Amino acid sequence: MSVSCEKCNSKAGSRRVLTVHNLNVHRQTLCKYCGLKFNNKYACAQHERSHTGRKPNACQAPGCSKTFAQDLQLQLHSKVHF
Repeated sequence: MSVSCEKCNSKAGSRRVLTVHNLNVHRQTLCKYCGLKFNNKYACAQHERSHTGRKPNACQAPGCSKTFAQDLQLQLHSKVHF
């Protein structure tokens, strides 16, 4: 059984495959600076920080004033204090 996408007429083998198609193709978030496509808003927001220089993740260790654009960067940095 083949089903067609209502938005682009792409063919899919099942409704499940069509759902995945819709999520990956038609619900993407675009970076407002470079147009790069992301499958979720969080990943897009993380990427956009590379354009803006925004670093909202601050180290909470006493005497440390380092800030980071991404959560993972802060987590990796935090290990130097322990």
